[in-house]
Amino acid sequence: MDEFPHQSEKPKPSTHRSQLGPADFQSIVDLAPAITWLTGADGQCTYLSDQWFDFTGQSQESGLGFGWLGAVHEEDRLFATKTYSEAMRDRKPFAMDFRLKSRRKSFQWVLYTGNPRYDANKNFLGYVGNAVDIHEKKLAELGIKRSEEFLALALDASKIGFYEWDIQKNEVTLSPQMCKDWGITQEQIGPLKNATAHIHPDDRSRVEQVIAKCIMERTGYSSEYRVIRPSDGLIAWMEVRGKIEFSADGHPYR
Repeated sequence: MDEFPHQSEKPKPSTHRSQLGPADFQSIVDLAPAITWLTGADGQCTYLSDQWFDFTGQSQESGLGFGWLGAVHEEDRLFATKTYSEAMRDRKPFAMDFRLKSRRKSFQWVLYTGNPRYDANKNFLGYVGNAVDIHEKKLAELGIKRSEEFLALALDASKIGFYEWDIQKNEVTLSPQMCKDWGITQEQIGPLKNATAHIHPDDRSRVEQVIAKCIMERTGYSSEYRVIRPSDGLIAWMEVRGKIEFSADGHPYR
């Protein structure tokens, strides 16, 4: 068993809000990994920690006041100005991400957050906040979004539809192309039984058996069947392929 030094008496809580002096606080802020900033009640920036100047290459003269907006990417500057101005007007916390000029790279994504601050008499003093580097995370998110957009374009060009069945919620979602092929709207789907109701009666039981077998044997499936299109009553042949995905504990989830 680990032994710890005996403490005969618990330390008494301080009656002061902080025992740190201004110099101590300044040192802590400048050593913190995030950029710290402070404004006055008029919204003008009155303080930027050293990390801001190291990051952006701005001088104190150019960064204070509203000069910090000059380091924001020109395509994001209007958004940043609007978000900041609305927060100041309503005196509400805010969070936004934008591209910030970097002396190491051209621009990097940061998460910029702020909270209103008040004195003991609840007089508004301005804002305090920080800026955190989220460049790699943002690039990953944008990469996923771009991949999804490319996939959507490819599917649209090839006229291939796709669907998803959330097994836990028992909800079926069809892509726009598949809705078009089936002659239905997404509102006409929902639970799996609503989707299979549009399959030709002579094929429906076979399709349900294929799905059940796929879940039991954990295999993919391929099936051809007819659907009766509600929009015009026509019968259309479909070739559908899919697979069931399982959670870590072995339960099928989609």
